[in-house]
Amino acid sequence: MADNPTAEDLIAMIERYQEARLQPYQTTIRAVNPTFQDARACWFSADQLLKMLGIAKTAAQLKQEGTMTQNLSGVRFYYAAEEDLKHTLVMVSTESTGEGDTDNDQDETLENGGKLCPPNCNGAMH
Repeated sequence: MADNPTAEDLIAMIERYQEARLQPYQTTIRAVNPTFQDARACWFSADQLLKMLGIAKTAAQLKQEGTMTQNLSGVRFYYAAEEDLKHTLVMVSTESTGEGDTDNDQDETLENGGKLCPPNCNGAMH
């Protein structure tokens, strides 16, 4: 993968994962459990991420101070596959729609800067 993949590259990685990994896996499991639906992404609220990063302020406080200007509600991580089908994650910020628990992806914020494990497993739990 290129050092600075475009949003289109990252969307292709998400689609590649869904076609090469998620759909075949679900088909296999659905032979036993017809209602099985595996996860395709994982979402964290902005406040959870700030806490994880050791930032004591909430997203609302940062917006009030003017240090966070967009309507950031959180970050969604998508499971994705590199061209060689190695697993990775693509993250995208989400914006609250104000309609309950609906948080829309902001495609211009797609990012993939994570290091894959293996081979980069220093400090990994398992």
